[in-house]
Amino acid sequence: MKKSFLSFSFAAGILNFCFSQTTYTSDYYYSFYTNNCNAFSNQPYIGSTNSNDGSLQHFSTLGQPKYNTVEGAIILECSRQDPSNPNSAAYGTEYSVWASFYQYHQYRVRMRIKQENAVGTYANLVAVFGVYLTSPYLSNGCSGPQLDPLPVNPDGIAVPINANGYADYEFFITNPLHGYPILHLKAVASPFSQPTKLFVRSLSITDVTPSFPLTASSDTRICGQEAPVTFTISNPQNATVTAYKFLPAPGQWLYQGNPAPAEIIASNSITLTPVNCATNATVSAKVVWNGNELPIGSKTINATSHAFYEISSPTQISSNSSSYELQIAPGQPVSFFCPTSINWSVSDINLATIDFTQSTPTQVVLERSGRGTSSGNLVLTASLGQCGQTINVARTVSVSSLGILSELVQLKQSEELKLVSVSPNPGYGIFKLEWNKLQPEAKVIVTSMDGRIIRVLEAQNKFTDIDISNEPAGIYTLRITDGNNVIIEKIVKN
Repeated sequence: MKKSFLSFSFAAGILNFCFSQTTYTSDYYYSFYTNNCNAFSNQPYIGSTNSNDGSLQHFSTLGQPKYNTVEGAIILECSRQDPSNPNSAAYGTEYSVWASFYQYHQYRVRMRIKQENAVGTYANLVAVFGVYLTSPYLSNGCSGPQLDPLPVNPDGIAVPINANGYADYEFFITNPLHGYPILHLKAVASPFSQPTKLFVRSLSITDVTPSFPLTASSDTRICGQEAPVTFTISNPQNATVTAYKFLPAPGQWLYQGNPAPAEIIASNSITLTPVNCATNATVSAKVVWNGNELPIGSKTINATSHAFYEISSPTQISSNSSSYELQIAPGQPVSFFCPTSINWSVSDINLATIDFTQSTPTQVVLERSGRGTSSGNLVLTASLGQCGQTINVARTVSVSSLGILSELVQLKQSEELKLVSVSPNPGYGIFKLEWNKLQPEAKVIVTSMDGRIIRVLEAQNKFTDIDISNEPAGIYTLRITDGNNVIIEKIVKN
């Protein structure tokens, strides 16, 4: 009885948390065709007609795989330099396939294969993970089998192959720690074997790694009022697991009232409490399965605020300015359990701007822009930063025009006051403000289009220089006061 063997060994893939049953299929090779003497010289993608399967890119890496159109199969030739000498040099043919083979995952390999029916022939088909081979090692010639520097794989598994015809073979193989996402398939003649050929008609590789979902009792936490969270690793396929490991992120969790260690070995469930006011709260997990530590993913518990915030009335600026306050409920000021930053902004500074000189972190004053002739709606927003999250609280504010009569009255008052004049306007960064009636309390506050205070200038004499040459081009607001009167002016930097 003629004997032959199919040997497989795997050396590793890449780290990934994907556990779906991805199948890579060259099923069948009889759907592939080439008239090249080297079947894979063009590095083709060969895939299944099943749209759910992934195709495999093929490379020639030792000798030249050939394509037999009658058999619809890939031919791998192999021989020994001296069949009577078990230590003689081996000559073989090898091709490689590229796919996303993941570290520590288990794969089901299915092949339809036969050995050439000849007396005195014995062969192995060796499978091993390795690096992508580039020139001059990448074989694209047509010289036949080549000398194999590594004919024996110590991790190989020998499987008898029916030499009388095609048979289906199935293997379950775990991808160990060291290796790469290239699978090499090689025909190697056994000692004392005459030259022979292996015919490979199909190749199917399926990731059958069990899934271990990581869940949490809550997906959110209240910033400053942290509550315990229970994490559970499920094992729906009843796989053999020798340990469950939880990895709390450093500085983010408490375990049994103390700072959580970097790794906790427990049952499939553990309870942790986020550190008060922590920016993030993330836990990763692993299982020890099939002799390897298999990463299964992570969960981040995002923070929410302890209250719902709102911005107080009024909804309309009916006079020159209105005050707005951040609050929990009407008349109830805000309170925070954790450090909180608050940034205020308006959507249209042509309607109103924030007077930061009269504002506090939780309360702002909106002033009309210009002379109050514009009307429309703007959005006043308070952006709160706490526990690594940003909470935006907004209110729509209506700005109505003060009317033509009001504008004429203001113009008349301005003429009577003749408080200041600004030149040149527009300008290129240096503006000169002339005080017509200088008062001891006189000052100028310069703000940008987003409400940021650029300069605060005290009037020392009849002329005040305003230098914004280092600021970007745009429109800037001058809030000019002499202690009794306030004028809002615009300057334009080109």
